[in-house]
Amino acid sequence: MSETVLQYCLPVVNAAVELEEAPFVLHQNQPNPFSGQTTISYELQQAGYVSLRVFNIAGREVARLVDGLHTAGSYSVEWNVGKILPEYTCTS
Repeated sequence: MSETVLQYCLPVVNAAVELEEAPFVLHQNQPNPFSGQTTISYELQQAGYVSLRVFNIAGREVARLVDGLHTAGSYSVEWNVGKILPEYTCTS
């Protein structure tokens, strides 16, 4: 089983990568901008290890949303920023 590592760093303008070019696709978070909660979707072309982490502007990890082995397929994870980091809640 090969290792697939996804790293999602906010803010992201467009993080989608075509499946033909890489073993995964990381989609833009929805909604964007968001206030309190957002959904991050990704697709794996093959099974592998996935680590989906959020970093602040200083490079410090502020959330680990996914960390483990996944089979090929489509996934989404909700990040409720307001409960974890009220000071990082984005507004439009």
